[in-house]
Amino acid sequence: LIYRDELIVSHPSRSDWAALKHKWRRLTQELFATNGTDARARLRWGLRALAMPASALAHMPKILVSPKLDGAGERLRAALTLVRLRLLRMGWMLRQAAGGTV
Repeated sequence: LIYRDELIVSHPSRSDWAALKHKWRRLTQELFATNGTDARARLRWGLRALAMPASALAHMPKILVSPKLDGAGERLRAALTLVRLRLLRMGWMLRQAAGGTV
């Protein structure tokens, strides 16, 4: 990989909740696979899962001031989507930490 100032990388937004959920389920599975499977790794993963709600709060200011969002209604929907997604990820991660699958 190299850095080139003139290159721009974009990532397509997901068109609906199902597509967004699918993306994050896949990413959660990939991250868990790189985490390790011993007891300590599962404990770390479980603790990371419990931090998911706090991470939503940490990212909330970015949503509230984003110039890409138009009006209070759009900001509210974005905030609710963030919280919903982080809580869902927390559930997936806790299941993985306990030995289950997502």
